Amino acid sequence: MKTKVAQPDPVDPDLFRDSVNEAVAAFATDVSYAVAIARAAVTIIRKRAIWQARREIRAAEALAHAECKNTPAFECHAESACGTGDCKFARGELAQLRVPAGAGTTTRPQQRSIGAYRIDDAATALANRRT
Repeated sequence: MKTKVAQPDPVDPDLFRDSVNEAVAAFATDVSYAVAIARAAVTIIRKRAIWQARREIRAAEALAHAECKNTPAFECHAESACGTGDCKFARGELAQLRVPAGAGTTTRPQQRSIGAYRIDDAATALANRRT
């Protein structure tokens, strides 16, 4: 038996017409206001992209750390953050991020590896790649 999914009621565009016209008039009369709103929108979009990239890289990093810990000891020469770029356990799009990781506080699971790193450079590169 199929159940029907309730569809939302259509929105009457006339309800917003006056508000939209007022906004257009405000943008046309105050250029600095329009620029400020546009700048705020661009800033918010950029921050969302960076946070999404960080979240994805942290998830890939966690998977790479888990795999690395379960792998017999090897000498890690990866310059990028774990789970990205030249990391042995990088997958998909993140494997194409060839960004050297800067000094940071995250340590690599293998004892014989390059020092601690941070993911910020990889997150910025991933966000830039997607814009």
